[in-house]
Amino acid sequence: METAEVIQTGILIATSLGVLIAMVFGIDQVKKQNKMLRAQLVKDIFDMYQSSEQDISHDLVSSFDQYHFEYMDTDLYQKEYRGKKERIRKYIWLSEHYEMLAFAYSIRDMLKDQVINEGWIEKWLRDLKQHQEFNDVRAMYGPYYKDFDGIVSRASKNSTLHELSVKKGKKA
Repeated sequence: METAEVIQTGILIATSLGVLIAMVFGIDQVKKQNKMLRAQLVKDIFDMYQSSEQDISHDLVSSFDQYHFEYMDTDLYQKEYRGKKERIRKYIWLSEHYEMLAFAYSIRDMLKDQVINEGWIEKWLRDLKQHQEFNDVRAMYGPYYKDFDGIVSRASKNSTLHELSVKKGKKA
């Protein structure tokens, strides 16, 4: 081998080694970023939960009264909610939870092996379905969250989210 060939081979080996090292560190960096993203999603869900635990203000209830047609069918409002501030508060509170659960359901694959998972969503659905106001929320919000609403409609005390998804023909 000539000196030039040895130098070129050395440069090729050094470059290949450099690229290999960069790829290994790059893959590690991507894994760290994905882990941080999942942690951020969990934090955001907890923030949504925390904000949903705040009291529903008088102004929000008044706004609901004024613009009830934005939240529910007018006949339902007139029959079940008009003048019933506590039921309106509960409806608003449950609508926030419905949206939070629909969001958590939509990102459940990203939350695998996290604190909040399918069991958490399933438990909440079973608990919340017992409230008439939650069912009223679902009637209004369901068409906007079709996949999630299908899971909610099939939720029962004895079914898991995985079983519900399999029944629908999708892998959970």
